[in-house]
Amino acid sequence: MKKSDIYLVCMPFGSYEWPSIGIGQLITSAKKSGLDASAFYANVIFAKKIGYVMYSTISSVIPDSLVGEWVFSRLAFPDFAVQDDNYFNHLNENDKSIVPYLKQIYGEDKGFEMLKQGLLQVRDAAEHFVNEIAEMIIRKHPKIVGSSALYSQYTASLSLLRRVKELNPNIVTMIGGPNCEEGMAPVTIRNCSYIDYVVSGEADSFFGHLCMDIMTKDKQLCSNNLLHGVYNKSKAQCLNKLPETAVENDLDSIPFPNYDDYFAEIKKVGLDKKIEPILLMETSRGCWKGNKKPCTFCGLNGGRRKYRMKSLNHSLEEMDQLAKRYEAKNFLTTDTILHLDYFKGLFPELKKREAPYNFFFETISMLNENQVKLMANAGVNWIQPGIESLNDELLVLLNKGNKAINNVALLVYALENNIKVSWNMLWGIPGDKSELYEQMANFLPLLYHLDAPLFVKISFQKFSYYHENQNLFNLHLTPDIRYHYLYPYSVNDLDQFAFFFDDDLERPLIEGAAKLYDRVKEWEKLYQNKIDNNVATELCVVYREKNKIIIKDTRPCAVKNELVLSGLDNIVFQACRAPVTQSQICNCVETHINKKSETEIINSIGHLIELKIILSIGNKYIALANNKQKLIKHKCFIDVLQANKAHRS
Repeated sequence: MKKSDIYLVCMPFGSYEWPSIGIGQLITSAKKSGLDASAFYANVIFAKKIGYVMYSTISSVIPDSLVGEWVFSRLAFPDFAVQDDNYFNHLNENDKSIVPYLKQIYGEDKGFEMLKQGLLQVRDAAEHFVNEIAEMIIRKHPKIVGSSALYSQYTASLSLLRRVKELNPNIVTMIGGPNCEEGMAPVTIRNCSYIDYVVSGEADSFFGHLCMDIMTKDKQLCSNNLLHGVYNKSKAQCLNKLPETAVENDLDSIPFPNYDDYFAEIKKVGLDKKIEPILLMETSRGCWKGNKKPCTFCGLNGGRRKYRMKSLNHSLEEMDQLAKRYEAKNFLTTDTILHLDYFKGLFPELKKREAPYNFFFETISMLNENQVKLMANAGVNWIQPGIESLNDELLVLLNKGNKAINNVALLVYALENNIKVSWNMLWGIPGDKSELYEQMANFLPLLYHLDAPLFVKISFQKFSYYHENQNLFNLHLTPDIRYHYLYPYSVNDLDQFAFFFDDDLERPLIEGAAKLYDRVKEWEKLYQNKIDNNVATELCVVYREKNKIIIKDTRPCAVKNELVLSGLDNIVFQACRAPVTQSQICNCVETHINKKSETEIINSIGHLIELKIILSIGNKYIALANNKQKLIKHKCFIDVLQANKAHRS
């Protein structure tokens, strides 16, 4: 750990498998201002200390359970009696997502009590860890210590800054991140006397100047001179002021992130030989769809929803420089949504270069086959599209703007182009009905050869359309009860601080949703078998000639394991390659075969539906069999993630 005037610390439970883009950008900003700044990846140290399996379970498997916040809560708030029993009772009774992972942690299913004991040991380890990290920092005599506050890092960061301030009150402490957005920022600084500054929003362009002012002018800057989005104690007391969030409008002016200290830390603990490097980068901020028609449930971006995009040349230069500096080719982009302009600029350029990198992107789900092929040829092999449901009425309730049949089409196109799709099947949606879930449950077995979803209860998040328009949905939202167990904040402060909210109305798993849940679990089991044992459930075109195709079908619902389609059936099936109406199918048939009546075509459609190889949703049809997956010569992003997991055992 080298000596620096400024330390920015990445605390648990930020992922240890890649560096922090926020800290990386701020380090570069400080260095450009001529300041001596370093990042300290304390999360890497803690992951090794408690074991990588346990750490990953807390950080990425059950992060919404606030387990990471519970671990450090009593250290952040030593005068507050953390309600352990209430918290664990709630976790056991309400968060069923933890059950499948008990086996992953302990090697066998030993039940919730073993998980609880394991978490209690993690919390005991946290106290010594915080003292150790604080003392390491103090010995370097820094002037400023800051820490990031993602949703599962907040109490860990507070714990560290509190201890640093106890050991040396002259050190200036600051915190920023998603847990400090808008009204969250003044709540933090009012309740935590050991915090000097809180930053709400994006500090890329002014962080270096802020630190310079603190170090050369006055540790406690006058609140009237603070930049927009920066809070100190006096500014936080001005309750008549509207919450502030800093927004960076020119993304090309943002410096490339510096990840040197991350790679030094993983080398120090021996992880550099065990995991293939993954880099975070961004090509845009905000959400262009959210500007026009926000999804009802999404609370991402807070007051920074305005969409901003880097130029093509800037994005390409950043990729190239980071890849060269860190000998890496896997980029996990932090963009909220992929812009359709990329299909005209970024992706054709990456295809032209023969896809030198692997990418993860969040995308819309209304992508056609050519767009999916282009993404694959550009190196995008993992996406998270906003699918959320396969029912048109539920998609309307979610304000998604997509269609269920297009969602299915995307899953088909992605599979044959070797693009992994991560997606959620939401339930508990305000305004839902049992039969809407049951409709999906009835056809879901036809999709078991495609990438499986996670079955997720909808959450109510701060900044979401639900949260801001509760009356429209007959909602009465209050902070998630677990916040009361973990934080000493007042009712009013919790209302400003909480990100997750509960509705007064109970939303149990209604009958149709329960049936859908069973189908999703069947699907997940088949998909996991593909990952663990390389045994894929298939519905695939294995042979094709001008007038005939042969389809292999190993789905549990298969009518036959091998289907031969020729003549009219073949043409109708080919016509359903993209979502089409019956009239469009008829038009397609007419261009290939003369003198086929509408009745014959309708009968052919019905026959293919009986064979369970085309699906009808609404007034459109989609062919479900994918073409053969194209062979790829390099390791995909998902292969990298799977290989990186191997070190945990």
